[in-house]
Amino acid sequence: MVVNYFFYHEYFFEGKNMNSKTKKTLLALIFMAPAFLIFTIFIIYPLANTVYKSFFEFNGFKLGSFIGFDNFTETLKDPVFWHANLNTLKLLAVQLFIAGPFSFLLAVLIKERKEKFRQFFKMAVVLPSVLNVAVITLMWKMMLQHDWGMIDKFMSFIGLEKYIILWLQDPTLTIWIIGFITLWQYIGFNMLYFYAGLRSIPESYYEASEVEGAGFWQRTKNISIPLSQETIKFVLIISTTGTMQIFSQIQLLTNGGPGDMTRSLIYQMYYKAFEKLQFGQAGAVAIIFAIQTFIFVLIINKFVAKERLELV
Repeated sequence: MVVNYFFYHEYFFEGKNMNSKTKKTLLALIFMAPAFLIFTIFIIYPLANTVYKSFFEFNGFKLGSFIGFDNFTETLKDPVFWHANLNTLKLLAVQLFIAGPFSFLLAVLIKERKEKFRQFFKMAVVLPSVLNVAVITLMWKMMLQHDWGMIDKFMSFIGLEKYIILWLQDPTLTIWIIGFITLWQYIGFNMLYFYAGLRSIPESYYEASEVEGAGFWQRTKNISIPLSQETIKFVLIISTTGTMQIFSQIQLLTNGGPGDMTRSLIYQMYYKAFEKLQFGQAGAVAIIFAIQTFIFVLIINKFVAKERLELV
């Protein structure tokens, strides 16, 4: 990179009549070019190609006749699409309103504990998030199996047999179980981000608040939360984009069932494309999914951390 810098600098700038601002702009564009090229090839082109093919009949192999917005119309008329959309919003609610606050609370709690406890607890909570999704999901699937699963066995042992249900076949409860499993796996990951943000806050702030007689909740409310706004925004964004893309957990746990009751938007896109070979409608689902995700991220950017607080 250093060699490239001097090569470009000597080749483009030496002996040419350019002002300092123009040189800096051109140099920045040169170094941005490789990243922009990669972004265009792997993001912009596939997205544009999906948008284009969503206006055609397309079976994945041969592009058929132009049908305009028919794929979008059929998608929006499909009740399964709306149910999949609702399931996605349920999973998102679990991550934003339960996992988010709980992981922040965990980060605040371990920050106030001794170093040995912090090291052990961070390792224990983060371990599920570094394991493969398939490993975690299949482990929970075996635990939730009817009759011989560990959860059913434990509930029978403590006398709660009447509360045992078909955990992975209940049309109402199963989607929430999927949300809980995802929460359990990634809560430590979010906690690490929050913990890193809390560690950047000067200890003098907390020491001064203790001198003033502030308790744990007052310190959290008046110091930890306001000065972690940027971290909170970041975690909300990665949680939103990650949860909207949930697929592996659903496929391995329920395969979208019972029936189509636990499908998410991504699973619905997969189903339309690879099981029905309706790639045009799958493209329409993908575009709607991208628009929704973009709107959620815009809302987070608009209403979270509106005012940047500087540490002094």
